[in-house]
Amino acid sequence: MHYLYGNKYEGEFNNNKFDGYGIYYFYCFNWKYKGKWKNGCPNGYGIFYLSKGLKYEGTFNKNEKFRWLFMGIILILYFFFYLYKNNNKTITLILILIIINYYY
Repeated sequence: MHYLYGNKYEGEFNNNKFDGYGIYYFYCFNWKYKGKWKNGCPNGYGIFYLSKGLKYEGTFNKNEKFRWLFMGIILILYFFFYLYKNNNKTITLILILIIINYYY
């Protein structure tokens, strides 16, 4: 299933939520989460691949930190694309550079 801005999910569903094994691709950052899902959240064994070959591999628990990270990334992406779409490209670039500098 494809989502806004090129993100996509390939995997199992239950009640229109990610459930079972699946892969979620974050198109903009070339990141992905590959693993188990429960009720729309990563839950169980999985691997979260980041850029530059970084990855986190382990057990994810529903309703813990990863859920907030996952939702936070989606909200940040929507915010950046909103700014970009509305011709605020300079502000978008500055915010992206600040975040990259903070995490790297």
